[in-house]
Amino acid sequence: MEKTPERVLLIFICCFLVVSGCARKPSGQQLQQQSSQEMRNFRTEFIGEALKVVLVGESAEKDRNASKASVIKPGLDIATENFRLELTTDAHGTGEVFLNEKTQNVEKVVIEGNITIVQKNPKNLQTNFLATCRKATYFREKQIMVFEGEPEIRQGANRYRADRINYSFSDNRLTFEGNVRVSFEKE
Repeated sequence: MEKTPERVLLIFICCFLVVSGCARKPSGQQLQQQSSQEMRNFRTEFIGEALKVVLVGESAEKDRNASKASVIKPGLDIATENFRLELTTDAHGTGEVFLNEKTQNVEKVVIEGNITIVQKNPKNLQTNFLATCRKATYFREKQIMVFEGEPEIRQGANRYRADRINYSFSDNRLTFEGNVRVSFEKE
């Protein structure tokens, strides 16, 4: 068999295509499908009839196929006409956002770490109460937040402790569950 320059060139091109095709890196679209979405200086808002919720974080990551996302150093701000609730964490705070698989709407947000919650009057920004806990869970549909992990509410010099404290946004009410301890102090 005679090797003509055309035949050598054809063999070289075929070999190049085979080798480059086998060693080819996935395209950007393929990489996005394989990996997760990551966002820096994360911020998302979801607004209900009478409730505006803003979730922020240093960063957030969501698997494309998962029904949850994780947030580093999360903060949560919930506002209505009657109150504003500001939740912050320390540098080690983490959060998870659970999504409805079909709609991708937020169903609940779980935040853990050293958490501080401040509830203010939106008209005069006066603090109504200050709370601390290690875990806070926001349930969007029920419009409640559950404080766990040694939760404590402070109103002035008064302190309220329980195993679990529930805060209802719809009626601006706190309920205490398990091992409730209250101390009243003269101011």
